[in-house]
Amino acid sequence: MNILIVDDEPEIREGLLLMVQELQAALSAIDIAVTAGDGIEALEVMNRYEIDLLITDIRMPRMDGLDLLAQVHLQYPHMNTIIISGFDDFSHIQHALRHGASDYILKPIKQDEFETAINRVHNRIVRTERHNLSWHPDRFTQWEAPFKKLILGDPDNITEGRAQQIGSPQMVSWLFHKIVTEVAEKENKGVCLLQNTDKTESCNMLLGVYGESAEAVDRKVSRITEQIHSFCCQSLRLTASFGISGWIGPDMPDLAEAYRQAGFALLTRIFEGNGIRHSDAIPKKESAKPKVNTDTLSAAMERGDFNSVLDQIAAQMEVLIRCSNVQSLMQGVEIFLLTLHRIMQKQTIDPGKMTVNDLARFMNRLVWSRNARQMTESVLQWATQYLREASIDSRHESYVLSRAKEYMRKNVKLPLTLADVGKLMFVSPNHLSRLFRQEAGITFLEYLTNVRMEEAKRLLKEPGIKIYEVAEMVGYGSWRHFSRTFKETVGYGPSEYRNDTV
Repeated sequence: MNILIVDDEPEIREGLLLMVQELQAALSAIDIAVTAGDGIEALEVMNRYEIDLLITDIRMPRMDGLDLLAQVHLQYPHMNTIIISGFDDFSHIQHALRHGASDYILKPIKQDEFETAINRVHNRIVRTERHNLSWHPDRFTQWEAPFKKLILGDPDNITEGRAQQIGSPQMVSWLFHKIVTEVAEKENKGVCLLQNTDKTESCNMLLGVYGESAEAVDRKVSRITEQIHSFCCQSLRLTASFGISGWIGPDMPDLAEAYRQAGFALLTRIFEGNGIRHSDAIPKKESAKPKVNTDTLSAAMERGDFNSVLDQIAAQMEVLIRCSNVQSLMQGVEIFLLTLHRIMQKQTIDPGKMTVNDLARFMNRLVWSRNARQMTESVLQWATQYLREASIDSRHESYVLSRAKEYMRKNVKLPLTLADVGKLMFVSPNHLSRLFRQEAGITFLEYLTNVRMEEAKRLLKEPGIKIYEVAEMVGYGSWRHFSRTFKETVGYGPSEYRNDTV
């Protein structure tokens, strides 16, 4: 049993580690014990070790225990967790238990209570280990079987149509996860559910299949994917897609390459619709080289026109998607995002927390895109966050705010809301609201009203346009509401304004 201890206070962290080491002498099942200072560091540790038990404090900087628990529930659903908390955190304890925590310990921590909690977890692991399908990727890589393949599986839709009738996206995800698990359990052996740190939702399933012969593994892969696909279509009336890798082994591609192969096969659904696809069946066109124009992107970056940067990326995505070739699409996305990163470094702009490794992980997540629109939105959201986290000269107005203002000015007649504009800018409503207050010195609604009133004043100077028509042209469904707002903002009503200016 491998244990990870997470606490931002070094004294508590080291004290708990000492307790575990003392228990290790009596409980030989404990293999390793490692520590981390917060949730972000803990996730990094989980990438390196196959952790069986997470012991975490609730209150920590950067990422607290509840946020960490949410990530663990998504990425490592079978991991056991113990929450450490003070007496005044009972509501947090309830939240943690509802979201999968195995146990909790109150501070100050007593040795006997700590040992009892760990023993309870150990006994639970022993009872379930025989039937545990969840493997760390390292275990699958090291498993002595001459033939191995990966399967990536995912529902094609969890939010619209039939999925909406079933219930929430969480319900659809849970049902798909349950179906995959039950099918894998029926196989008894030769299949495992791999812990996947690069999935975007809990229904993104990564399976490892292994065996003593190529024929046996291929039969198992076909049986698993066809059973899941058939059950989803017939019982749930939902479609699902699967991507299958080539062989994995010492003289063959490693796990990372197999993930890429299966991911590309899965991503083919954005061009060809749902289905079960093998990586070796993906068309490899000699002419399918990505047509990416990095010159315009570079020019926009160098002049600091971040609105244009996003426009260029959106335009490039349209071109790449039209080529209908997964390899060209993914290579093209990687080229212009690497161009973005390179220019940031060239201009000696601190790229913040974003690194090339972050880009690599993003590319791994991108293969789960269910359609072209979702993929484009993901790329634009990543680029927006990258630019937002960069240390840009404070004299420049935030490019997100600038882009939001430009959109509002061009679409003044639409019923604009903070949530709608925030979604289009790939930021949360709270973040956009904060940008308006901090950088523009006014609220979102105040700016929108000012823009509408300026446009209304321009329209009122044109002869022949009635006041109710002006109201509609600047986004007001009621001319009375428009007249009242105009008077409050300008000082007198629209009729008086027209008479004084015409």
